Amino acid sequence: MFTWLGNASLLARAGLLASLILLSCAAQAQMVSVQHRIPLVSVTDKGAITLQQQQGVFSPWSSHILLGKVRIIELVPGKAEARILNPHLLHAIARADFDSTQYQTTAIINASDAFWGTGMFVKSSAIALKKQYPWMSIIYDEDGQVAQHWQLAHHQPATLVVDKQGVVRYLKHGTLSYHNINVLIHIVAQLLQR
Repeated sequence: MFTWLGNASLLARAGLLASLILLSCAAQAQMVSVQHRIPLVSVTDKGAITLQQQQGVFSPWSSHILLGKVRIIELVPGKAEARILNPHLLHAIARADFDSTQYQTTAIINASDAFWGTGMFVKSSAIALKKQYPWMSIIYDEDGQVAQHWQLAHHQPATLVVDKQGVVRYLKHGTLSYHNINVLIHIVAQLLQR
């Protein structure tokens, strides 16, 4: 009986430790919500893609870089059918012809959402996107840190509009409709007039 009590005490301590670890991890993540600042997060494995002689080069990225410009941020799952950016949105952005000193589009590719064994294809797709849209900030998030830290749904796209101070002004989970695109373009135009 004494041994059982000793084991029960050990199990209780292990359970308490596991609970504290989970609570600590949950405390680190912050849900993205409209009218609140975007939570700070860093991507140290891969990160921002730049082109040097048409080759993709990765460097660490932090969301504090989002400050100072109005942005449309697309968080794109790494799975094959989802890693293509919304062409209707990109066309609407091009038509709006926003001032590049005040505005930037940012795509964050969540490579942790890729199907097993497709990581190299996701990575090469991200580099191809940077070649196709060199004006766009493209972040390759190998471990899914952004989606996890911002508590965004895995395997689903999310689109945000963030003002110059880093406050979320629009958030849409899932695929954008034409109406959603018109609304977010209008919001960006208003934010740029301030």
